[in-house]
Amino acid sequence: MHIERQARKLSPPTFASLAAALDLFFWPGWLVVKMITFGRYPRSIHPAKADWLDYELLSFIGVVAVIGALVLAAYLWR
Repeated sequence: MHIERQARKLSPPTFASLAAALDLFFWPGWLVVKMITFGRYPRSIHPAKADWLDYELLSFIGVVAVIGALVLAAYLWR
């Protein structure tokens, strides 16, 4: 419900880019949480069935994981 309230405030292109970013970073976040919890969580593989808070949290974890991987790659590339 939180994203729906935010969506009313955003213009359609902004909301579309937000939704695309959430979709893009959901899967890296999902993979990180699966590896950390040894496959126990998250239980739902479908973003549509997940609670919005879980969806946003996994997307945030995905952003952190991707940024961390890029920083590590840049450090090792030197």
